Amino acid sequence: MRIFQTLQIAMLGIAMCVQPATAQVANSLSKPIRLIVPFAAGGPTDAAARAVGEGLSRALGQSVIVENKPGANTIIGASACKAAAPDGQTFCIFLNDTVTINPSVYSKLPYDSDLDFVAVASLVGIESAIVVTADVPVSNLKELAQFDAANPGKLNWGTFGIGSSAHLYLGQANRALNTRINHVPYAQGGAAVVSGLMSGDIQSTMLSYGLVNQWIQKGKLKAIAVIGESRSPYFPNVHSVKEQGLGMSPRLWIGMFAPSGIPAAAVEQMNKAVNRILLDPAFQKQYLETQGLTPLVGTSQEFADRIRRDRAEWAAVASATNVRLD
Repeated sequence: MRIFQTLQIAMLGIAMCVQPATAQVANSLSKPIRLIVPFAAGGPTDAAARAVGEGLSRALGQSVIVENKPGANTIIGASACKAAAPDGQTFCIFLNDTVTINPSVYSKLPYDSDLDFVAVASLVGIESAIVVTADVPVSNLKELAQFDAANPGKLNWGTFGIGSSAHLYLGQANRALNTRINHVPYAQGGAAVVSGLMSGDIQSTMLSYGLVNQWIQKGKLKAIAVIGESRSPYFPNVHSVKEQGLGMSPRLWIGMFAPSGIPAAAVEQMNKAVNRILLDPAFQKQYLETQGLTPLVGTSQEFADRIRRDRAEWAAVASATNVRLD
């Protein structure tokens, strides 16, 4: 866990480089702003929330408190977001899974992605890859399938939750490649998945560049497929899943939401503040680029449109892979 604690500290320091705008947005709130994160500390969603939160604190002149509420494939944190007062003091930092995947894989949810949340601002896109441990003698998805056929039952795929994006990618891989890779969920999140890789409990997964890069550099992990339709500058020599015939390519992202009923003025204020932080060159170079994150600047309406498009794509994947949870 030391590497993830170090990452969080670095994110906080970097975010302090973000200078407040000359004309600060007026904010009459007297209480701290809350950022609810439905993951444990240590992963990319938590790190992004803390970095952006520090930038917001400086820009708005208010305290920002990150509250980690992990569990149940982000449902616990999402439920806390839904229950919060829509007064512009509580915002939520979600991985796309919460609003684009959960509605398709759960027969019942304690929240409605459309009715209970307001899309405030997209934050970052996550460069991710399918990786395997160094002792698995493969360099692409075709070789992974061949290894699985020759060694049935020996490959375990770790995910950050049942019904998560990583789980759906496994389902699609097993379907498209005719593999039988075992699913091992880690409810604690991506940091726990990395620990599982290092201990040998699992041999493959799909994770973000920020979580796997140092282990790739040390020769402990290998990237064999980039998530997306084309290659990534963060994994320059690795073909994308689309190029390798996996048949799916949705990228992951992190965004900011608020409880339904929040005043439109508060949404606009926060959207503009977040966009200023994301456009800061120092923030991009020292935080986003080092972690393989891409700034997603835009209006709240553009963010809502992205959510609808991605939800339709993930729904098709969930249907094809028959991932359904009660």
